[in-house]
Amino acid sequence: MSSVSNCDAGYEDKFVRGSFTLEDGARYRTLKVESNGVLTIDPGSMCVDNLQLESGARVVFSNKNYSTELHVNRDFTWRAKFDVEDPYGADVDYPVVGEEI
Repeated sequence: MSSVSNCDAGYEDKFVRGSFTLEDGARYRTLKVESNGVLTIDPGSMCVDNLQLESGARVVFSNKNYSTELHVNRDFTWRAKFDVEDPYGADVDYPVVGEEI
């Protein structure tokens, strides 16, 4: 896993309307996942200044057996669903709406 030093998010903005994988070492000034978008998060360390997950968006971890560090420097808006895969094979959605983390 690479290390994000000082969490420099850079200057790139990313707006997700379909699906997008946030990879180890990724840096974004703004990352916004629109309704019906899917954000897949790989193991590793990532840095974002402003993260916005809209209602109807989904967040999925690509490999739940490894750790992920997602650093958010400024604003974090979570209106999305967090998808958790049951170890026995059933997919479970945990809705999180407007909850502070």
